[in-house]
Formats: sequence, structure tokens, C-alpha cells
Amino acid sequence: MLEQLRRIHELCVKHQDYDSAGILDQLIDFYASDKERFWELLTSNEVWGGAGSLADQHLHRSVSSREACPYPKDELESDQRTVWRCLAEVADEMQAAGRVNGRTGFWAHAFRTSLDHTYWPKSSEPDRAPALALRGGIRRGRSLAAIC
Repeated sequence: MLEQLRRIHELCVKHQDYDSAGILDQLIDFYASDKERFWELLTSNEVWGGAGSLADQHLHRSVSSREACPYPKDELESDQRTVWRCLAEVADEMQAAGRVNGRTGFWAHAFRTSLDHTYWPKSSEPDRAPALALRGGIRRGRSLAAIC
């Protein structure tokens, strides 16, 4: 789990998402120093809640809205998929430990559904993928690009 948290942290810093990186800094520190505070934060809505939570993090939004993302589309897609995969793996470990947030399963399912499909929205908004997948927008054989 620590490996996944560190990888997400690395990508948040790369994409200038310092709010998410700050939450991950705390998680990584607590993992080594205070397991109870670690689990308290890991199972919080700050990590698994809705808008503004770590699970709702989108790498391209980290860059100022006045400037374009400095990374090529394929690199952004790869980094976002890595975040989704790592969060799904963290959710698995939480489930195995019997310590989850009420939304952990929802997010893990959204990430896995998104990762199971090959697509990238025409609008270059990777964040729409989990939501569209859960609303039934993606079906076998259809790409997200065909929907957007």
C-alpha cells in the first residue's frame, strides 16, 4: 500500500496537485509513525469522498486553468491511469484489512471499469471516464471517445 501511495504522490507533485500531495504526505508519514491516524485519514472522506477528495483527483486540473497542460496527451493519460490503478489497489488492501470508507468500493469499481476500456475523451478530460463508466456510458466494444 505504501508503494501505491508514494507513486500517487509522485504523480501529484509532477502535475502540480499540491493539495493531494499534502494529503499523501500525511498518509505516508502516519504509515511509519502512527498507524491509527494513518487508518483514520485513509478511511476519511478527505481521501474517498466526493468533489475535492483524493479519489476525485484529476491530474490535468492541477495546472492553472489559464495554461494548457504541459504534458503530451498520452503521458497525461498514462499518469491518470496509474493514479486510478494505484487507488484501486489501495482500496483492495483496505478491504482485506476490513477498514474502508463507505465510498471506497464505489471508487474502486469506477477506476477498474475505466481501466478496463481503451478510450480517451475527445475533450481531453480524463476525469469524465469513471463517471461515464458508472452511468453505463461505456459498453463492451464502445470507446469513450465515441460517446463524448
